[in-house]
Amino acid sequence: MRLQPVILKTIALCLLLSVATCGDEPPARHQPDIIAPAEDVETPLDLSSETPPPADLGPPISEDASPADADTAWETTEDTRDDSEADGGDTGEEDTTLIDPLQDSDGDGVPDLEEIEAGTDPHDPSSAPAWHPYTLIEHPRLFFGPDDLPELRARAKRDEGPHSTLMARLESRAGQTPPAQVGEIFDPLVSLSKARICLAKSFVALMDEDPGPAIAAAELLAEPFPSAATLDPNSKFNLTESQALIDYCTAYDLLAGSDLVAPELIAAARARLIERIDQYRDVTYFTPAHLLVMTLAMNNHPAKADSTLGLCALAINDRPMAAWDINQGLTGMVYVFAEIQAAGGGFAEGWNYLQYGAHNYLPFMAAYHRFAQGTSRAYRNLATFTRHSDPRHGQIIEVLDPAVDPRFREVFETALWTALPDGRLPNTDDANYVALHGGLLAGLFDDPRFLWNWQMPAVELYAEYAEVATFALLDPEMEPRVPDWPLDGKRYEAGFAVFRSDLGPDALWLLIQGEHGPVREHGFGHEHPDEGNILLWYRGEPLLIDPGYINWSHRHLVNQAKDHNLVLVNGEGSPNRQSQISVHIGADAFLQDFDDDPELSTVTMTTEYANTEVHRRVVRSGGRFFVVEDRLAPSDPSDLSPRTYTYRMNGLGGEDVPDGQFELLAEGGRWMRPRAEIDVLVMPTSGVPRYRADREEHATGWGTFSYHAALSVDSDMAGAAGFLSLLLPREAGAIRPEVQIWQAREGVAMARVEFDESVELSVLNRPCRHRGDPELFEFNEGGRQFTVGPGLSHFVFDG
Repeated sequence: MRLQPVILKTIALCLLLSVATCGDEPPARHQPDIIAPAEDVETPLDLSSETPPPADLGPPISEDASPADADTAWETTEDTRDDSEADGGDTGEEDTTLIDPLQDSDGDGVPDLEEIEAGTDPHDPSSAPAWHPYTLIEHPRLFFGPDDLPELRARAKRDEGPHSTLMARLESRAGQTPPAQVGEIFDPLVSLSKARICLAKSFVALMDEDPGPAIAAAELLAEPFPSAATLDPNSKFNLTESQALIDYCTAYDLLAGSDLVAPELIAAARARLIERIDQYRDVTYFTPAHLLVMTLAMNNHPAKADSTLGLCALAINDRPMAAWDINQGLTGMVYVFAEIQAAGGGFAEGWNYLQYGAHNYLPFMAAYHRFAQGTSRAYRNLATFTRHSDPRHGQIIEVLDPAVDPRFREVFETALWTALPDGRLPNTDDANYVALHGGLLAGLFDDPRFLWNWQMPAVELYAEYAEVATFALLDPEMEPRVPDWPLDGKRYEAGFAVFRSDLGPDALWLLIQGEHGPVREHGFGHEHPDEGNILLWYRGEPLLIDPGYINWSHRHLVNQAKDHNLVLVNGEGSPNRQSQISVHIGADAFLQDFDDDPELSTVTMTTEYANTEVHRRVVRSGGRFFVVEDRLAPSDPSDLSPRTYTYRMNGLGGEDVPDGQFELLAEGGRWMRPRAEIDVLVMPTSGVPRYRADREEHATGWGTFSYHAALSVDSDMAGAAGFLSLLLPREAGAIRPEVQIWQAREGVAMARVEFDESVELSVLNRPCRHRGDPELFEFNEGGRQFTVGPGLSHFVFDG
C-alpha cells in the first residue's frame, strides 16, 4: 500500500519551515518525559484521553513496496502542493481544509494534529513527542507479554532441559552482590556488572512473584551514577554501556509490568534510566571524539550502539527522544550489519565479532519483531555515524523487520554451516572460538537446526547477554534437527569452502578461505591477509590452526601472512598496511571449480599478491586425506628472476603447547595431539627444498597467547613454480600408510600413498618454457605407462 501525503494549509507550512533541519542537527537532549516520573515535571502533551485514537495509526508500508515508493510518499509533501499553497499566498478562496485528527502521516503512532500542537513534524517519523504511545502501553512487552507469564513461570519450574539451565544461570547471577562505583569517574564495567545483576533479579522476581529481588533490582535502576562526559573513546564506553543498557531497559520492562514494586520506586527507576539513555546518546553520538571514532569504525561499534538505542525506544517509548532513537537505531543497525558487514552470508569482521555484536543485535531484533510482526515501515535514515558512506542518509526509507530480512538469517545460517565439529565457530580474521546464540536464533528464525548446534557440549547452551530473550522465545517443544545440507560445500560470496566426513564431533573437517569484495574490504582493521588459509580438525582436535585474536594491542603477533597456512613470496604475503586514516589488508581471493564428488571433492582458490599469481587447489580423496596443489607464477610472464617461495603451515603442537608435540620430518612435519595427529608432507616442483620449524604465536584466549611450531618449506624457483603437499590426518598412535613424495624431474612433483586396498598417486606438472621443459610428463605405475599434461593429476588404483 502506498501512503499518500497529506496536504496541509498555512498551519502546516509554518510547521514544516520550523523543522526544515530535522535529521541534520542533533536532537535536544534531556527533554522531560511524556509521562512525568515526578510531580514537578510538566507534561508537554496530554496523551491520557479516555477515548484515544484507534490502534492502527498509519499502517506499515506493505512488504512489496519499494524504497523508491517510500521515498516518494514521505519526501515530496511540499512539492505536491500548488504554488499558491506552498508560498502561503492568498488564493482568494476560503480555506475549508480540515486536518483529520486520526491521520498519522509518518506512521510514528502520533496523530498529525497532536504533532502540530506539540511542535513536531507530522511528516518526519524521527520527530514526535512520543513513539506509538497508544499501541505500546503494556509491560512487559520486549520479549513476551503479560498473557505469556503463566507459560513462562511453568518453564521456570522445569527440572531439566534448556529452560531449567537458563533459569539456574539467572538465579545464580541474581544472588550476586553488585559492585560499587569507586570514585567520581563513570566506570563502564561496574555499570555493566550492575545491569546484568539487575536484569537477573528482575526476571527471577517476575517468575517467582517475589517482591524482594524486584525491589532490589528497581533500587539498582534508581541509583545515581557519575557523569561519563569526561570519558575518552579508549574507555570503550560505547561498547560496554551499550550492553548495560540492553539489560537495564529489559529489567525496567519486566518491573514496570509487575505489581511487585511501589509506583514511586518504579517512577524513580524510570527517570534514572532515561537519564542513563540520554547520557549514552550525548556521549556516543554527539561528543566529537566519540563521534569521530564511531564514524570511522563501520563495524560492531556503531551497530551495537544503534541496536541499544532501538531497544531503549521499545522499552520506554512515551518520551520525546524515543522516535529519534528508533529511527537512528533501526536504520543504523540494518545499514552497518546488512549493507557493510554482511555479504553473501559472510560477515566481514569474522564470526567472533558477529557473536559479540549479537549480544545487542539479537535482543533488539527479537523485541522489534514483536512490534513489527514482519512488516516494512518507514523511518528517517538519520545516519549519524554513516552519512559519509550511506547514499540514503537523511531520507525516509522503508525498513523491513530484520527478523524476516533474508540477509540477517543468511549470515547466521552461514556461521552455523561453517561450524567446527565441536559446534563452535572457526576463528578466522580477528576471532577466537565462539558459540552461536543457538536457542535465541532457533526461536527467532523458527529453525531447529540451531538447537542441534546449541546442545553440543562445547557450545553449552550459549546465551550470554541474551538469557531472558532466549528463555522467552525458545519453544520447549522444539526438537533439535540435524542439518540436511551436503557435507562438502562452498559459499562463494562469504569466502569459505568446507569439507566434512560427517556431522559428528569426531569428523574430519577442513576449511579453506577465499574472501573478496565487501567481506574482505569491510573487515577493516580486523581483516587478516589469509588468502587460501587452511584449517583442519579431526577427532575433536585442532590440528592445522589459525592463530586467532589476542586483543587489539597485540594483533600484530597473529595477523601477519606468515601466521596463516599459505605460500609466501620472498617472505611476503598480501598487503597488511594500517594507519590512522587508511587500511589495506589482503587481496581478493576467489573460490571456484568446486566439485563435491564423494570420492574426489575439490575446490580451487585463486588470488594475486606480491606480484605473483597464486592458485591453490584442495582435493579430498575418499574422506581419508587431502592433496593440496599450489601453482605459482609471476604476474609478469617475462619476469624470470628467481624467487624464494615459502610453504607455511601452523599446527597446534610443539613449543609451549602443553598437550601437543611437533616433529620435523625429512619431507615435512608432524603435529601430535591426544586424540589425533597429522603429517604434512611437502615437495616443490623445482629447486632444493629446505625444511625448518619456526616458533609462532597463537591466541589461547582473550588477552593471552602462547607459542606453537610452524612448518616452513623454502625453495628457490623461477617462472612457473609450485608445491605438492599431502595432509594426512589419523587417530593418535595409528600407523601411517606408506607414503613417498619426491621431485620426479625439474618442474614435476609426485606423491604416492599406499593403503591396504588401494594406491593413490598425485602428479603436479609445472613445466617452464624458459628451461625448455616438455609440456607432457610420462611415468610408469604398476607396469602401465601414463602421460599427464600441466597441472594436478590424481589417480586411484585398486589393490
